[in-house]
Amino acid sequence: MTTALSPQNISNKVISIFSYQKKYNPEHANIESIKQSLINHSLNNLPNMQKKAISLIDIFGLNYQECCKALNITETQLQGYLKDGRQSLLKQLQSIL
Repeated sequence: MTTALSPQNISNKVISIFSYQKKYNPEHANIESIKQSLINHSLNNLPNMQKKAISLIDIFGLNYQECCKALNITETQLQGYLKDGRQSLLKQLQSIL
């Protein structure tokens, strides 16, 4: 059974991995910075349209219609960019962590 890819699932995975380190790492303030850097690095490695789609939907909170209009694409294309981008992002984060 495959876990659904969503920003929340990706976020939860990153948080769960780092929460173990938090208990034993005296530099708690740096953990958030490290997590954000890893996510940003992984996001920046995505193809441009996947990065834009994920950013607009998952970070800036646009709905599908607004995102499609901003990127001048169809909803089907948007869904493809989101699916592929989230899968790539998850693979990148799993390989790092």
